Amino acid sequence: TANATVRAIDVAYSQMKDSSEYAAFVDDALEKTSMIADALITLCKQNIENEKLNRSTALIRLNSRVFSEITSPYSKKPTQADIKKREQLEMAPYDTAIFRQYKLIDNTLLFVLSAYRKALGNLSNVAEYPESLYVKMNSYLTKLICMERDLKSNMYAAEEKELSGLTVQYIQKKAEIEELEKKKRIEEYWANHKERKVELEKELADLLVQKTDLQKILMYYEKQIAELNKVAQEDVPAKKEIELTKNKIAQLAIDKTKLGLFKGKEKKAIDEQIVELKQKIKDLESLEIQQETKIKVEYENSMSTIQKAISPISEKMNSLELRSDEINEELTKAR
Repeated sequence: TANATVRAIDVAYSQMKDSSEYAAFVDDALEKTSMIADALITLCKQNIENEKLNRSTALIRLNSRVFSEITSPYSKKPTQADIKKREQLEMAPYDTAIFRQYKLIDNTLLFVLSAYRKALGNLSNVAEYPESLYVKMNSYLTKLICMERDLKSNMYAAEEKELSGLTVQYIQKKAEIEELEKKKRIEEYWANHKERKVELEKELADLLVQKTDLQKILMYYEKQIAELNKVAQEDVPAKKEIELTKNKIAQLAIDKTKLGLFKGKEKKAIDEQIVELKQKIKDLESLEIQQETKIKVEYENSMSTIQKAISPISEKMNSLELRSDEINEELTKAR
């Protein structure tokens, strides 16, 4: 319609001599073209919304149908039809129907823009035409340019957002379907290998009992290690005695300062006590080193004994864990 309008405007421009008559013709032709364009754009927008709804509904139904076929206790292994359905499901988010509607709106705007620009170009060469017509056409032309610009900036973003949402939905549903298919194949496999499954499950239970017993022994040794660490962090007796002796010296020094000027005998007695206590501290410091050395040696010997006892138990525990993992992998691996 827009192309026909452009051609008609050109023909009329070459044939009509009266500028007012030509202006009236252009006004009528563009008015009808604009009405048709507006109606088409409105219809396309409705089609876009309907297509979104239809596509989402179809995708959900297809997901549900395939999902129910797989989860049904009476369903058989996936057929070629099932595989084709899932392929269709995989392609569903990438349908371009909505995109085509956007392109149709885009093309409509471009054609109408062309018609209006052509008419404005011809009118500019006509000596007389109503000013109101020029204002009206220029206003609608500006509106079309804005619509076309906004559409181009939003068209791809809107389509990408729509496809992204459906793709996420599809991926989530597909993951659920694949997980159920995997579970179903595993169940079918072990239904045909019941004796082997019983053997593995019995072995797994025995391994659990062994691991529980070993864990109790390890907990006993861990408690011993905690007790050794606690003792190793405590101060040795000599160190505590040194602190007490230092406190006594400090107190004697205070007592001495309280004595009067004529208490020389008492002061001398206090000095003698302080000298004795300082010597005692030196003796205690030597004893402290001996006690710490002894405790360190005892700690290292005890820890060495415990680690030697734990080592084979830990190795056994690791072997049991490894075998348990192998059995669980065998029972749950994809078939």
